[in-house]
Amino acid sequence: LSDRKADFEKLPIPVLLALRTCKKAFHAGGVSLRVGMVVESAEIKNTHHLATCIGYGASAVCPYFALEMVYFEQDKELKSLSPEQMERNIIKTFEAGLLKIMSKMGISVVRSYENSQLFTTIGLDFDLANTYFVRSTHYLSGIGLPQIVDNIIEKSNFAQKQAEKKELWNAYIFKEHARGLQGEKHSMTASISKIIHQLARDKNYDLTNPDLYQSYLESNSSQNPIHIRHLFSLKTSKNKHKNTEIQSLEAILATFGAGAMSFGAISAEAQRDILKAMQIIGGRSNSGEGGENPYYYSEGISATIKQVASGRFGVDALYLISSNEYQIKVAQGAKPGEGGQLMAVKVDAQIAKARHSLTHVDLISPPPLHDIYSIEDLKELIYQLKQINPYAKINVKLVAGAGIGTIAVGVAKAGADIIHISGSDGGTGAATLSSMKHAGIPWEFGLWEAHKALIDNKIRQNVILRTDGGLHTGKDIIIAAILGADNFEFGKLLLVAQGCIMARICEKNTCPTGIATHNEKFKAKYQGNEWHIVKILKYLAKDIQTKLAFLGMNTLEELKGRTDLLEIDTAHQNLIQNKNIRLDFILKEFGYYLPKNNDLAIKNKENKNIFDEKLAQLNKKILQDTQKALEENKNIVLDYPIKNTDRAILATLAGKIAWKEHQKIIQKNTTLPTFTQKIEITFKGSAGQGFGAFMTKGMHIKLEGEANDSVAKSMSGGKMLIIPPKNTYFKAHENVIIGNCALYGAINGTLYVNGKAGDRFAVRNSGALAVVEGVGLHACEYMTRGKVIILGKTSYNVGSGMTGGELFLYQPNPATINQEYITEIEIDEAILEDLKNILLDYYHETRSIFCDEILKNWEIEKELFKKYVPLKYLENIANQSDILVETSKKNFRKVKNPFKSVKSALSACLLL
Repeated sequence: LSDRKADFEKLPIPVLLALRTCKKAFHAGGVSLRVGMVVESAEIKNTHHLATCIGYGASAVCPYFALEMVYFEQDKELKSLSPEQMERNIIKTFEAGLLKIMSKMGISVVRSYENSQLFTTIGLDFDLANTYFVRSTHYLSGIGLPQIVDNIIEKSNFAQKQAEKKELWNAYIFKEHARGLQGEKHSMTASISKIIHQLARDKNYDLTNPDLYQSYLESNSSQNPIHIRHLFSLKTSKNKHKNTEIQSLEAILATFGAGAMSFGAISAEAQRDILKAMQIIGGRSNSGEGGENPYYYSEGISATIKQVASGRFGVDALYLISSNEYQIKVAQGAKPGEGGQLMAVKVDAQIAKARHSLTHVDLISPPPLHDIYSIEDLKELIYQLKQINPYAKINVKLVAGAGIGTIAVGVAKAGADIIHISGSDGGTGAATLSSMKHAGIPWEFGLWEAHKALIDNKIRQNVILRTDGGLHTGKDIIIAAILGADNFEFGKLLLVAQGCIMARICEKNTCPTGIATHNEKFKAKYQGNEWHIVKILKYLAKDIQTKLAFLGMNTLEELKGRTDLLEIDTAHQNLIQNKNIRLDFILKEFGYYLPKNNDLAIKNKENKNIFDEKLAQLNKKILQDTQKALEENKNIVLDYPIKNTDRAILATLAGKIAWKEHQKIIQKNTTLPTFTQKIEITFKGSAGQGFGAFMTKGMHIKLEGEANDSVAKSMSGGKMLIIPPKNTYFKAHENVIIGNCALYGAINGTLYVNGKAGDRFAVRNSGALAVVEGVGLHACEYMTRGKVIILGKTSYNVGSGMTGGELFLYQPNPATINQEYITEIEIDEAILEDLKNILLDYYHETRSIFCDEILKNWEIEKELFKKYVPLKYLENIANQSDILVETSKKNFRKVKNPFKSVKSALSACLLL
């Protein structure tokens, strides 16, 4: 299929319609498997266009116009590149972008993505969509073939006029321009941000002088609607309410929360001020996926919500115990389908310390949470988090998308207290630009669908619904409440209040206002504080009060399900008719109202025995047996039988130990005793899921038996031994003794496994030492620090995504190693001596027969060990003009890099 011969007389048919027409005909004729289709089109100008062509049935694609534009491009930034190099660059970019898009759905091979139709249409006539794009999901019926034809003719006429003028019109082929007539349209613009700056800073404006805020509202209600909610207006009520009857500012502010913006995506100071602002108004703050803010240790400032995401950056017992709400981030509105990626340029020493990684390397959060592959797995993670803090509420963050209603029902049944529906409009300072485009759907669709599905399953009263995504005005909040939201979260609005000017370069570490950067030069420009945020949110709460009075309602709670309070905005009536937009699916009234006393906080206060009800019996017994000794800081020696229904054992004890440390930090009380005791516990039997999860310092744990998945996940100290029962007949190094994803997100401590482990051993390890006698697939995936020694066989894909740490393999099979990420380096005598000492300790603790044979023949066996480190780490060393060479434990001196190769540099200076 080609549109090369299209001209002003024979206009091009949209490539996807032509492609789907042919695919349907092939299918009807029974020849689909015998015919491959190549698409050659000028329409394909970015990776999304490429993905849709492949996804709707093309076997190959030629974006000829994009290639020609690149070949003859004369941009001053590209002068140093030859046309051939530019062509190679864009092809590489197309391929990398396609793989990234495929990975959002867990697909690795293009052939598997071909004709998968894994897309959602928005604003396309349902009849047209169901004719050509049958297997896709459809939201908001809109334009059909007549409108598409009119659009093609309109663009053709415009192009013909430009051709007659002999002018090349800048269509921004390779860059979605942020401003101007042909730029992207945004509801938060630079001009609007200036008004917010005035509102936040000008002492002449306050809640009693709302003129400036009114101009802000008018700028948001422009004649060019951006979001679906902009097409609606609120109906006027005949009922008049006195101000004393309307929900108070304090009660409205309590429904507000700050979105999950990590220390890493934004600076420590910007995040600190957000945390302080939300504390002032009685709202919620969220740590994001970046570990603890450094101001926690100096000033005791911490987020009220701690995020547990796929990377588990900074997640340990101390991090969790300082909060009473945990957010499991299944997805993020800014980049649905991806975990995250903090650019290397933003990873300085402070960030590396908080996230337990190396500096100046990309920090990647995997697309899935590797301990969640089903609703049952989610239920297990919720259970584990409840063990470390039984009082905690569990918040599961989802993104609006196809099937969100069914997913929300599953999440509620898995035991979540709160479901967060994030819209596709979110921004991020920790992802590439392409990750944020063409993914997810507006929260208006997702929130409505989730709310309705929960009602239909009679479980809506069991959960709190939250939403976020471009909430800027009281009207936005009112509509969100009508569509089912209990709580509301803000991200961009808070940053703008701090001084953000919407430069849209958050990922580059060059934020001109010092908010989304760690560069000291730019951080010096930060002039925000917590009171700027407080003032804006108070304006917003006052706006909500005004809207409630306008609707004749007292509280936000009363709005849920009241879509009869909405009507089509007459200012946009022509647009709706011209685009054939059908909004009746939202305007249907639910007819459902929640009781006023359903709030989970109230339910939890009434439930005085929640601590006893939530805890596993064995955890409860361990806590009882250790309580007195913990208070007196005495050593503990205990032993227990264990069975596979005993899950997340030791998490509660770890939480208790971490709580003591937390109290010392927030009280800044140096007189509180330092935790020094040693806790030795021996278990015998088969441990259930999450054995040793969140282990912390001072714990010395031995299990004689076997364990299921998630052993020692997020451990931050201590030592765990897993050994076979005594008098067993099988060979330990040939048999699996623990399950999958052991050491997931561990940041410290030691794990010795006298046997083989399952898949994803030490996934996202950030500092723990581990010795194991064999592993399954994907060992040491996304590892950033630590040391792993594998004495036995490995399965495939070892070291995938690894950016830090050391890996020692005994008699490795090169075919199992992912050499795109890690490479072998030389081992000197000092490293071998350190390795031997670790193995001696391992043998002393486990009495491993296999390890004993290696140590007995050390002079021969040591030659069979190979050491691997990440290529990213080698590149990091090679790219530094200066390196730090350690001359003693206390003194450092700077020298110019004298090394001729990255391998010799690494051998001389291992900064692990």
